[in-house]
Amino acid sequence: MGEDLGEGKLATSIDLYLRTSEGRVCAVEFKLTEPNFGVCKLFRSKKCDGIYGSPNNVQVNGEYMCYLAKIGRRYWQLGGQYNLLDPTKVNDPCPLNKYYQALRNLLVAKKRAGESLGKEVRGVFVLAADDRNDAFWGSGNHFDNLKEYLCKVRGKSIPDVFRISTQDIVRRFSGSLEGYKEYFKVKYGYRE
Repeated sequence: MGEDLGEGKLATSIDLYLRTSEGRVCAVEFKLTEPNFGVCKLFRSKKCDGIYGSPNNVQVNGEYMCYLAKIGRRYWQLGGQYNLLDPTKVNDPCPLNKYYQALRNLLVAKKRAGESLGKEVRGVFVLAADDRNDAFWGSGNHFDNLKEYLCKVRGKSIPDVFRISTQDIVRRFSGSLEGYKEYFKVKYGYRE
């Protein structure tokens, strides 16, 4: 994933990456107990004011609207190419501070699928979340907010962002996932 977004060795991985023989790509992010999609580490470390293109960010970053663009991260370039981010205007709040992992995964899926504007949807993002996690299923949840954000940026809804509960996944695979239950409990705090 790092080479797609200009992240190099600092990149995190996609939880589950699927590619069909026709070249369609699906990037899946699992959220069992986490409260959000993660935030940009610059905002988290107080090196950014949380507003893409703010006068302060432009001044500090030598005319770049974001430090990440300055150091070669391709989020905004690819986001503009795939109509997921608008790099031409100030974004307040910066969408990478609300939808970081979801947008990164969707960018990689679209890039690896060779998707281009006006063509069929070939790269998709799927959120697999515990249905007891209100951050992704409750009222005003992050997934619905992501879909609303993307619709606003694009001017229309595009079927490339989906959600499924981890409980549905386990039910559909019935006994074939029994061996993974302990792994999910240890790694993600999964509860039955």
